[in-house]
Amino acid sequence: FGRAGAQWTLESTIEGNSAEPYFAGDGYLINGEGFDVSGDGNTLTTGSSQGAAPDGGVGYVFTYKRAGGSWINSGETAVPSIARLQFGTRVTLSADASTLTAVMINVPDIPGNYGRHSLVVFKRDGSGWSQVADLQDSTGYLEFGVSVGMSRNGRVLAVGSPRSATETSPGTALIYRYRQ
Repeated sequence: FGRAGAQWTLESTIEGNSAEPYFAGDGYLINGEGFDVSGDGNTLTTGSSQGAAPDGGVGYVFTYKRAGGSWINSGETAVPSIARLQFGTRVTLSADASTLTAVMINVPDIPGNYGRHSLVVFKRDGSGWSQVADLQDSTGYLEFGVSVGMSRNGRVLAVGSPRSATETSPGTALIYRYRQ
């Protein structure tokens, strides 16, 4: 949607279709589960937690750029270094569009993984996204990354976990700072 004065009007529609990368005609793509827009409103990221059938349903994050009144897939696709299911259900983009985070639900390499999430962090490298971190909560809180706040330049993250594994303590916010 775009806003002109006090009115919101539909500007464009982005749909997963067979022209999208990683989509096969016999597969399926859930596009738009997680999404965010840069501060200037010209870059949009959208998560797709279940990709096409040939890759077993691994998720992706697609990047779109505004061109006039349309949104064009830029070809910059964020994919975690370790293929994981349900990647991209929640997406956060820094205001300057330099940093991207995406949540992966039920991390397979954590014992007793139900409710254990991972937050994958990417930095823009000029031609696309490069993974710089795979953050996992080691404090025993569930649903790590259910909410993510990010500084304008993407160097500070506040990551929320709403409940503990024992259900006896309230949630927490973990603060991370990116250092090169």
